[in-house]
Amino acid sequence: LPDGTVACWGYNSRGQLGDGTTVDRLTPVAAKGVSASTAIAAGQLHTCALQAGGTVACWGANSQGQLGVGTFTTSVVDPSTVKNLTAAKAIALAPQHSCAVLADNTVACWGYNQFGQLGDGTTVDSATPVAVKDLTGAKAIAAGNQHSCALVADGTVICWGDNGATPVAVKGLAGAKAIAAGYYHTCAVLADTTVACWGTNTYGQLGDGTTEKQPTPVPVKTLANAFALSAGMVHTCALLANETVACWGANYTGQLGDGSAWRSIPGPVLVAP
Repeated sequence: LPDGTVACWGYNSRGQLGDGTTVDRLTPVAAKGVSASTAIAAGQLHTCALQAGGTVACWGANSQGQLGVGTFTTSVVDPSTVKNLTAAKAIALAPQHSCAVLADNTVACWGYNQFGQLGDGTTVDSATPVAVKDLTGAKAIAAGNQHSCALVADGTVICWGDNGATPVAVKGLAGAKAIAAGYYHTCAVLADTTVACWGTNTYGQLGDGTTEKQPTPVPVKTLANAFALSAGMVHTCALLANETVACWGANYTGQLGDGSAWRSIPGPVLVAP
């Protein structure tokens, strides 16, 4: 909110609303003791807020250490400060891990690490932040289910996790301006305002007109003038320059917003006004 406080609502089984309870809420409730917030991010069952001074407060599910508070407890219902993290400037949350871009443009991650998604070269869960190996120049971060990616200042994208426990550069991708990660796929806005995606494509979430998995970036069909992205579990959306939104991928509950409810649409459709 404008005063730096945070309000949350919805499912609250692990205290992910931050109001000190596990009671579901149909209307917004204040996250306890959270102020001076500049950004928020939500995982599957946990939430974090970036604070003006560069600290991060997290609450909710913590069985994999995804809150970064130094313990592996089922949940923490009161917002708590991530340990050993004092210079964060951007955050991203996955279902069970969390990452932050730091002031020196390195990246730290914490939580579930069975697939190397923390990027420290191990597969050991961590309840406190660990540095992503050999990564500098990061300016944005995205976290998928079992992988993480960073957008680097030179326009390249570096990823790690399921498919490789240490950071590797995405092949054939240059001039990236924004990134987003779904469960098992990733997308980037390029300098020419087109979008490229890679990874699992069972529901057409890569937007290339197929449902074939792609290990390197492929262009989203007939999409231009994009400048921001958001990725769900198995669908993706782009905000366009004319302030419309185009989406593609799974649509079995109407998540593409075009008025239909087909199983999937493997190319962009405009969200209905």
